[in-house]
Amino acid sequence: MAVKPTITAYGGGVEQFPIFLNRAFTDYSYERAERDFAKFIFQTAKSSPSGFFNLQGANGQVIPEVVNARKMPNVNAIGQDNLTDITLVLRNGRMLRVNTKGSFAPIITHNNIFSVFTGAPAMTKKFISTVITKYKGMGFKDNQLITGNVPPIYAELRGEHNRKMVVGTPSLGGPVDFFFEGQPSGQYDEEQNVVNMQASILDALNLSKTKPYFLVCQPPPAGARFSFTQRDIRGMPIIHTGGRSVNLVDRSFVPAGSTVIRI
Repeated sequence: MAVKPTITAYGGGVEQFPIFLNRAFTDYSYERAERDFAKFIFQTAKSSPSGFFNLQGANGQVIPEVVNARKMPNVNAIGQDNLTDITLVLRNGRMLRVNTKGSFAPIITHNNIFSVFTGAPAMTKKFISTVITKYKGMGFKDNQLITGNVPPIYAELRGEHNRKMVVGTPSLGGPVDFFFEGQPSGQYDEEQNVVNMQASILDALNLSKTKPYFLVCQPPPAGARFSFTQRDIRGMPIIHTGGRSVNLVDRSFVPAGSTVIRI
């Protein structure tokens, strides 16, 4: 079975899916675990006298009248980790997109600037522009040789910016409706016609309103040069010649005293 996740492995003390988050810490692969869960949903609905059941999370959140589940592809349209792992089919025909990796999932999906840009192009361009303005304010100049001591720049996301990173867009496998956070197993109570999960079921929109995420522009390597005017194929400044790196993190990855900007 899966090894219990650690703070070092998962970037904070938040309970995460040990089976889904990191293959190095589990005997299951993502593929096997997700297919097993979808099969469990299908078989439980089939065995229910009504042909459906209610799925209840450990936090009390209920997804009503589930009749089936479908495993989704592992990668999205841009070749990154798909934000939707499983689609739940309800009795009324509605289909809900579910991510099984918990509140860590947006970080996994938005692990580079291209996935961040796909989810929110205008926000990404504004972040890059603001990072350059911040570096200029620190005294760094275009074409200046970087010798070290350049800090990473963070931006705390709020409102619509945060929603786009959490819920996602179709190109990223979204918009996702729920995240499962906790152990991916449960028991069927035939009398109540409910599957009580060990995982909490997190509403994606509510998560985006209560848990802020951060963009981070990682510090450039020594030996590179600042490049504030040269642009990539998407029209964004490359910032420096050392391989610009922008990704999403949560608060546990932001050290005290970090440079945090507003966008």
